Amino acid sequence: MRLLFQLERLAISAALFLDGLLGLDCVASIRRWDARDALGQTLMQRTDELGALDDRTIRFRLPRLFPLLPDALGKGVPDMCAIMPERPASTDPYNQVTDRIGSGPYRLRANKRVQERSTARQSCSAAAPSGAPDMPPSPN
Repeated sequence: MRLLFQLERLAISAALFLDGLLGLDCVASIRRWDARDALGQTLMQRTDELGALDDRTIRFRLPRLFPLLPDALGKGVPDMCAIMPERPASTDPYNQVTDRIGSGPYRLRANKRVQERSTARQSCSAAAPSGAPDMPPSPN
């Protein structure tokens, strides 16, 4: 059984990376997540192949149906499958990600961040596709 996921611009508008979202980003993120999450490990044990067919498509090849696949990928905290760029997703899953490129209509200004006090963001209108929902300002 093959399951294809098309990365549609409208479907990812709320999580648009400033440098674009690609299939390889999703695959690397899923692999990082499955190393730490029990449901992710179960999913990958039942997956023959996970790969990016092109920039906009990822494929799960399964020997048989795994009905919990959408639930596994869409589960919340504490062990959610966070999609991030391939570069930080390819790092050790047991180490904190230190790369801070930001996503959505704001770019993180790491040089203005004060740990546990405030975070500075800069508007990046180029990252927000037309028709994207307005993002409320950060409370920090």
